Amino acid sequence: MKQFVSPVFFGVICALFFASGVLAQGGIVGNFPIPVQPAGNPSTAAKETLGKILFWDEQLSSDNTMACGTCHFSESGGADFHAGAPHPGADNVFGTSDDFFASPGMTRQDSNSDYFDDPSFGFGRQVTNRTAPTMINAAFFKALFWDLRADESFEFINGNVVPGMGTNAGLESQVAGAPNGFPPGTLGGPPISSVEMAHDMIQWNQITSKINGSVPLKLATNIPTPLSTAITNAGNSYALLFRNAFNPTPPFLVNPVARERIAMAIAAYMRTLVSDISPFDLGTMSLDEVQGQMIFQNNGCTGCHTNSSGIFSDGRLHNIGLPNHSRSVKTPTLRNMGLRKRFMHSGQFASIDECLDFYNQEIPGTNPNFPFNPPLSPTDKLKVKAFLENALTDPRVAMAQFPFDRPTLHSEISPFQSNIYGASTSGSGGQNPIMIGHSPENVGNADFKIGIGNALGGAQALLGFSFAAANPGTIVIGIPLHIDLTPGIFIGFETVNPLPGIGAGQGTATRHLPNFTSLPALAGTSFFGQWFVVDPAGPQGLVGSSGASFTIF
Repeated sequence: MKQFVSPVFFGVICALFFASGVLAQGGIVGNFPIPVQPAGNPSTAAKETLGKILFWDEQLSSDNTMACGTCHFSESGGADFHAGAPHPGADNVFGTSDDFFASPGMTRQDSNSDYFDDPSFGFGRQVTNRTAPTMINAAFFKALFWDLRADESFEFINGNVVPGMGTNAGLESQVAGAPNGFPPGTLGGPPISSVEMAHDMIQWNQITSKINGSVPLKLATNIPTPLSTAITNAGNSYALLFRNAFNPTPPFLVNPVARERIAMAIAAYMRTLVSDISPFDLGTMSLDEVQGQMIFQNNGCTGCHTNSSGIFSDGRLHNIGLPNHSRSVKTPTLRNMGLRKRFMHSGQFASIDECLDFYNQEIPGTNPNFPFNPPLSPTDKLKVKAFLENALTDPRVAMAQFPFDRPTLHSEISPFQSNIYGASTSGSGGQNPIMIGHSPENVGNADFKIGIGNALGGAQALLGFSFAAANPGTIVIGIPLHIDLTPGIFIGFETVNPLPGIGAGQGTATRHLPNFTSLPALAGTSFFGQWFVVDPAGPQGLVGSSGASFTIF
């Protein structure tokens, strides 16, 4: 008779036989390890709270549209709820076999924070060329990112190691990335990545200066009580939150808000994100799930997805021969994978079934130990799926309960470009001017801006504003009108003359309008905007963009 090993005993056996130096392991609580803290960043409640506030604050990005948490919702297993956005891959052609299906990030912006036409994504959101891995249980890896480029030594901008941070500081390194900005399109720490959270060539002092002057979680709603209480007690001041978390140590920084402290606080928060009460941990797996675990184990899957650290990953680089995405990447944790939207570093699989189908076939030129051997029967496949989909899911993660709770982000309430309305007018070269109007209109946003793209380069452009939208279907000189020009309702024009760029579809401009969001008394005020461009190919020599609506908050 076949006998099954209990999950608890199996976890102990794995811990004894598969212990690996590539994983950060501490003491054991039951059968689950404790995240190791670097000596230079001991966790405190104040530091963890500050890190959680920063992680979920969209103001950490250049234009207030992205938080660290934007790509890491607990309800999606700590990965990206929006995963699956297409990236054209190395050939830069959409719809071909090397496409990635990953995470949407920032609209491309230059070093002046002006919008411009990205060669791949135009004026839409750029997309990462790896799908976002989960941040849950990330504390058990010594090195982070798919390519392990964030190692366990955390350094100052000058390259010197931060005191006490020469080991076990992979989370800090992951947050901060390289000391300063990266070239456009390259991968770095998320706050300085021009794809993920920043404009091109951003410097860390720009980020710290902005955070120092921001009201914590200003854009968020439904803020968990411990966070809102901490913010209130700190007088809505990031500076005081940082002082509470770090004063009087470490002594090497004078200003309270600094690159190193941002990284250390977020890392401290991430070390609280330990998912360890799934059915596998509690011994409450169903018979199918237990049998699925044994099939998974007996087919060699634990060679890479060892449970020595509790996360079903050896933390090492492997190349499993993904079609058109063959490269060595870190073994991901399998915890909470039943909640994820995309799988593999390429995001090319949209379900656990697709993953199992990949492993269930012999692939020419790949390691023959990777596929299931012999192939799974349909019944066995269902059992393995039950183990992966259900037995490793922590109910606190699925329901976003503490410590996996979070605020509601502004981008959830007002999704990207959801405030754009109405049709635009075709002009030279058959091009239609594009309204770029997704900058959050929160009070105090010093970089509130509205852009135009795809217009006639060298032409004159006017950005009109009013306190009301035009009636739907209003046409003036052949142009759909989206703002009300009635005296007293119409506000006025901003002029760009000439539009930078040469020729049809090459005109691009950004108007920075901090006055619109400078006064708290303006909160609740709505206004509407539309671009007009002098273009000989338009009706009576003029074309118009779509409209955009804004309500200051």
